Amino acid sequence: LIEPTYRGKGLGKKLMLETEAYILEFSKIPQSGLMKTNHLN
Repeated sequence: LIEPTYRGKGLGKKLMLETEAYILEFSKIPQSGLMKTNHLN
């Protein structure tokens, strides 16, 4: 199990960084099937 304090701080930051990195990588693929309806901008 993950400690509540770690889950509140460390994991939150880790998740945020991973999400940002995922968005940056994903934005390089505008023709992706998942983003096919959201590539207006």
